Amino acid sequence: MNNTTTNKKPLTLDEKREIQLRMLDEVDAFCRKNDIRFSLACGTLLGAIRHKGFIPWDDDMDIMMPREDLEKFKRLFSSDTVSYIDINNWPFYPFATSKIVNTSTYSIPGKIVKGFGVDIDLYPIHPLPADKQFVSVFLSRGERIRKRRLPFMKWRSRFIRRFPIKTILGYSYMMRKHYNQVYSYPFPTNNVGYYFVNSGEMDWAHTYDYDLFEQMIDIQFEGHTYMAISSWDKYLTQRYGNYMELPSEDKRHPYHGGVFYRKKIEP
Repeated sequence: MNNTTTNKKPLTLDEKREIQLRMLDEVDAFCRKNDIRFSLACGTLLGAIRHKGFIPWDDDMDIMMPREDLEKFKRLFSSDTVSYIDINNWPFYPFATSKIVNTSTYSIPGKIVKGFGVDIDLYPIHPLPADKQFVSVFLSRGERIRKRRLPFMKWRSRFIRRFPIKTILGYSYMMRKHYNQVYSYPFPTNNVGYYFVNSGEMDWAHTYDYDLFEQMIDIQFEGHTYMAISSWDKYLTQRYGNYMELPSEDKRHPYHGGVFYRKKIEP
């Protein structure tokens, strides 16, 4: 009988990136086979265009997926090494977004809490009606809730690192409240006017007045080929401005952090 133990040597950034690329290879192959659309997103799409791979100081990967495709992905995807997680299937999950995670790795966010492993952020894209006032109300309500949940995330993070507890009072309620607001509007059957990319703040900067996924292309990333939106220039310009210009030296540092370990299987 095999026992799963822990390996206390943290993964290096290169090891983490190697795992992420293998994960994305599997997701890309599955999505092509099952007619599911997704695209490189945020800093990963920027890295593909500007660096042909990882931004040298970046420490994560991002993809985005239309909500209808995400529902299909959640229903069909199965893997021995990669798992889909969101607030509905991971205890105390802190986001209204989703992730795919490597199941042979883990993190240690607290004294008795074992966290998910090496991950790739998966951002749902929500279609919204062509009613600017409605969209403004939807976004402003969601942003108020998002900001109200941030202190709960910070307090829980501090407490679980110092005490043998798993969560704090009110945490799960606020996470669910934010998630419910983001998913409060059902799929429009017609008259779609905007596409909200749920990747952080709920504002117009993350809302697009064209169908990002109208046309798809293949794009190179670290020698691998992945799906991407053909409108990448419009998307990156709205998100980053002059995206080909490098940031100042003082801003070239990892943003997300996190320490990850491999699970060790012993006979």
